[in-house]
Amino acid sequence: MPVVLLCTLALLSITVVKSLDPPTATVASVWTTDTGNVGKLNFDSGEPVRIHWQADGTVDIELKYIDGTLDKKWTNQPSSGHVDCIPQLGMGKYKIYVTGADTLEIAYGTFFVIPELAFGTVTATVAGLGSFGLARLKRRKRHEI
Repeated sequence: MPVVLLCTLALLSITVVKSLDPPTATVASVWTTDTGNVGKLNFDSGEPVRIHWQADGTVDIELKYIDGTLDKKWTNQPSSGHVDCIPQLGMGKYKIYVTGADTLEIAYGTFFVIPELAFGTVTATVAGLGSFGLARLKRRKRHEI
Protein backbone atom coordinates (compact mmCIF):
# COMPACT_ATOMS: atom_id res chain seq x y z
CA MET A 1 0.00 0.00 0.00
CA PRO A 2 2.74 2.56 0.84
CA VAL A 3 4.38 1.83 -2.55
CA VAL A 4 1.16 2.63 -4.42
CA LEU A 5 0.76 5.86 -2.47
CA LEU A 6 4.39 6.82 -3.12
CA CYS A 7 4.04 6.12 -6.86
CA THR A 8 0.82 8.13 -7.04
CA LEU A 9 2.45 11.10 -5.32
CA ALA A 10 5.50 10.87 -7.60
CA LEU A 11 3.31 10.81 -10.71
CA LEU A 12 1.26 13.74 -9.47
CA SER A 13 4.38 15.80 -8.71
CA ILE A 14 5.79 15.08 -12.19
CA THR A 15 2.53 16.23 -13.76
CA VAL A 16 2.51 19.45 -11.70
CA VAL A 17 6.17 20.20 -12.49
CA LYS A 18 5.62 19.43 -16.19
CA SER A 19 2.71 21.89 -16.34
CA LEU A 20 4.99 24.59 -14.88
CA ASP A 21 7.55 24.22 -17.68
CA PRO A 22 7.77 27.39 -19.75
CA PRO A 23 6.71 27.19 -23.39
CA THR A 24 9.56 26.41 -25.77
CA ALA A 25 8.19 27.68 -29.11
CA THR A 26 10.04 30.50 -30.86
CA VAL A 27 8.07 30.44 -34.12
CA ALA A 28 4.38 29.62 -34.47
CA SER A 29 1.34 30.30 -36.61
CA VAL A 30 -2.22 30.58 -35.36
CA TRP A 31 -5.58 30.60 -37.17
CA THR A 32 -9.23 30.12 -36.31
CA THR A 33 -12.01 28.07 -37.87
CA ASP A 34 -15.53 26.98 -37.09
CA THR A 35 -16.01 23.42 -35.83
CA GLY A 36 -16.16 22.25 -39.47
CA ASN A 37 -12.59 23.57 -39.95
CA VAL A 38 -13.69 26.37 -42.30
CA GLY A 39 -11.39 29.35 -41.72
CA LYS A 40 -13.03 32.45 -40.29
CA LEU A 41 -12.45 35.50 -38.10
CA ASN A 42 -16.07 36.54 -37.44
CA PHE A 43 -18.09 34.26 -35.15
CA ASP A 44 -21.76 34.40 -34.16
CA SER A 45 -22.67 34.65 -30.49
CA GLY A 46 -22.73 31.15 -28.97
CA GLU A 47 -20.70 29.67 -31.84
CA PRO A 48 -17.60 27.70 -30.80
CA VAL A 49 -14.26 29.15 -31.87
CA ARG A 50 -11.66 26.57 -32.87
CA ILE A 51 -8.11 27.87 -32.35
CA HIS A 52 -5.43 26.04 -34.37
CA TRP A 53 -1.67 26.40 -34.02
CA GLN A 54 1.53 25.00 -35.47
CA ALA A 55 4.80 25.72 -33.67
CA ASP A 56 8.38 24.57 -33.25
CA GLY A 57 7.84 23.73 -29.57
CA THR A 58 5.30 23.82 -26.76
CA VAL A 59 3.03 26.86 -26.51
CA ASP A 60 0.82 28.75 -24.10
CA ILE A 61 -2.44 30.09 -25.54
CA GLU A 62 -4.47 32.99 -24.17
CA LEU A 63 -7.82 34.33 -25.31
CA LYS A 64 -8.32 37.90 -24.12
CA TYR A 65 -11.11 40.41 -24.55
CA ILE A 66 -10.06 43.53 -26.47
CA ASP A 67 -9.50 45.40 -23.16
CA GLY A 68 -6.94 42.77 -22.06
CA THR A 69 -9.18 40.81 -19.67
CA LEU A 70 -8.25 37.12 -19.72
CA ASP A 71 -11.09 34.87 -20.89
CA LYS A 72 -9.36 31.48 -21.32
CA LYS A 73 -5.83 30.11 -20.99
CA TRP A 74 -4.23 26.83 -22.04
CA THR A 75 -0.69 26.17 -20.84
CA ASN A 76 2.06 23.88 -22.09
CA GLN A 77 0.24 22.72 -25.21
CA PRO A 78 2.00 20.47 -27.77
CA SER A 79 3.63 21.92 -30.90
CA SER A 80 0.47 21.56 -32.99
CA GLY A 81 -3.19 21.09 -32.31
CA HIS A 82 -6.44 22.89 -31.68
CA VAL A 83 -8.78 23.83 -28.85
CA ASP A 84 -12.48 24.70 -29.00
CA CYS A 85 -13.96 27.40 -26.83
CA ILE A 86 -16.90 29.76 -26.50
CA PRO A 87 -15.75 33.19 -25.28
CA GLN A 88 -17.40 34.04 -21.96
CA LEU A 89 -16.83 37.80 -21.70
CA GLY A 90 -19.56 38.79 -24.14
CA MET A 91 -19.73 40.08 -27.67
CA GLY A 92 -16.89 42.10 -29.11
CA LYS A 93 -13.35 41.71 -30.33
CA TYR A 94 -10.95 39.21 -28.80
CA LYS A 95 -7.21 38.71 -29.21
CA ILE A 96 -5.55 35.30 -29.32
CA TYR A 97 -1.97 35.06 -28.06
CA VAL A 98 0.11 31.96 -28.87
CA THR A 99 3.75 31.66 -27.86
CA GLY A 100 5.94 32.56 -30.86
CA ALA A 101 3.06 33.77 -33.08
CA ASP A 102 1.69 37.15 -34.06
CA THR A 103 -1.46 38.15 -32.19
CA LEU A 104 -4.69 37.17 -33.95
CA GLU A 105 -7.84 39.28 -33.55
CA ILE A 106 -11.33 37.85 -33.96
CA ALA A 107 -14.84 39.29 -33.73
CA TYR A 108 -17.35 37.42 -31.60
CA GLY A 109 -21.07 38.15 -31.89
CA THR A 110 -20.29 41.33 -33.82
CA PHE A 111 -18.40 42.24 -36.97
CA PHE A 112 -15.18 43.96 -37.94
CA VAL A 113 -15.53 47.57 -38.99
CA ILE A 114 -13.51 48.31 -42.10
CA PRO A 115 -11.22 51.26 -41.42
CA GLU A 116 -11.96 54.49 -43.26
CA LEU A 117 -10.40 54.46 -46.68
CA ALA A 118 -9.79 57.33 -49.07
CA PHE A 119 -12.32 55.79 -51.46
CA GLY A 120 -15.00 55.91 -48.76
CA THR A 121 -14.50 59.64 -48.33
CA VAL A 122 -14.41 60.25 -52.07
CA THR A 123 -17.51 58.13 -52.69
CA ALA A 124 -19.48 59.92 -49.95
CA THR A 125 -18.46 63.30 -51.36
CA VAL A 126 -19.45 62.33 -54.91
CA ALA A 127 -22.79 60.94 -53.72
CA GLY A 128 -23.52 64.10 -51.74
CA LEU A 129 -22.60 66.40 -54.61
CA GLY A 130 -24.54 64.21 -57.03
CA SER A 131 -27.74 64.67 -55.05
CA PHE A 132 -27.28 68.46 -55.15
CA GLY A 133 -26.71 68.22 -58.88
CA LEU A 134 -30.00 66.35 -59.39
CA ALA A 135 -31.90 68.95 -57.35
CA ARG A 136 -30.36 71.71 -59.46
CA LEU A 137 -31.39 69.96 -62.71
CA LYS A 138 -34.97 69.65 -61.44
CA ARG A 139 -35.11 73.41 -60.70
CA ARG A 140 -33.78 74.27 -64.17
CA LYS A 141 -36.39 72.11 -65.86
CA ARG A 142 -39.19 73.81 -63.86
CA HIS A 143 -37.97 77.25 -64.93
CA GLU A 144 -37.81 76.21 -68.59
CA ILE A 145 -41.46 75.13 -68.67
